[in-house]
Amino acid sequence: MRKNVRWMVAVLVFCIVGGVVFHCVNDILRIKVNEKTDGIHSFYKMGKNTVDVIFFGSSHCYNSIQPNVLWGEYGLTSYVMASPGQSVGPSYYLMKETLKYQKPKVVVLETFYFRVKRKWRADASLHQAIDGMRLGKTKLELIEDFFPDLSWKEKLPYLFPFLMTHSRWSDLNNSDFHHDDFLKGGVLNFSQIPQPEPEFPVKSKKIPDVSKEYLEKMIALCEENGVQLVLYAAPLGEEKAYRYDVIQGVNLSLEKYAAKRKIPFLFCQKTGDPKIDFETDFYDGGHLNYYGNVKVSKYIGEWLQKEYGLADHRNEKGYEKWETDYQKYLSLVREMSKEEN
Repeated sequence: MRKNVRWMVAVLVFCIVGGVVFHCVNDILRIKVNEKTDGIHSFYKMGKNTVDVIFFGSSHCYNSIQPNVLWGEYGLTSYVMASPGQSVGPSYYLMKETLKYQKPKVVVLETFYFRVKRKWRADASLHQAIDGMRLGKTKLELIEDFFPDLSWKEKLPYLFPFLMTHSRWSDLNNSDFHHDDFLKGGVLNFSQIPQPEPEFPVKSKKIPDVSKEYLEKMIALCEENGVQLVLYAAPLGEEKAYRYDVIQGVNLSLEKYAAKRKIPFLFCQKTGDPKIDFETDFYDGGHLNYYGNVKVSKYIGEWLQKEYGLADHRNEKGYEKWETDYQKYLSLVREMSKEEN
């Protein structure tokens, strides 16, 4: 009897230790989103029900929104759950996942990849969106939804990124072990590359059916959780004229769609707010740099506070870490701006 008990305890300990080791290895070897910030994975470190605004979307989202600016200017608590190439399908499941841990007043969905005609844009961007998600019901639902015809063996790399990235040992760097969680999903880029200001298209483009499908799911999810959904189109350089026209054409259709559903839509390129300078505020043809990022963050923060009366938490007990993180952010800004100059 004692021998059986010892054997069972040994097996249990082995399974626990093995599970912990596997989890750690899986986390280290998975490809990180935005390297140092690793926004989606770091989200789980936020105190439960402390975030009032959560942003979802692509690189155009995390390059244009900085939660520390929202805190420093307005005392708003926010997080950016964005990833490269994140289209509407992954955004829906990430939103569903975040609402298990936070009760935000507002969620903001950035619209760059609404033009995509499939559930996810590409396999690489899907991994960047979901590899940082915890293994659980939401992730399993996503994989079953996106890959109903795959065998269970073919689905495993989406559940355990380690199975796909186990050869990364020689490529590991400091950012695989240490993340700047205080950036809360945002990034900093001080490069300045002047861009020609594109003409705004006047012809609308059809919203792909799959984007409408997942937008409707997000609308229902927000209504179910008592959360206000806001759409947001980040300021863009032209980059490629044909793609720019499609993106903004879809945004024009989204504007009408949102108006019918009574969903606010912050359509920056059309309204001209905030006042982006195409000579100084981009680091490439499509993405804002630090200077444009600050402008957009201040504009959205002021709008959110005005429209929804979100609380200023700067002097509230229990929010001291937000101020500590803000000071770290300011220190990093000073350091990086010196390096750039």
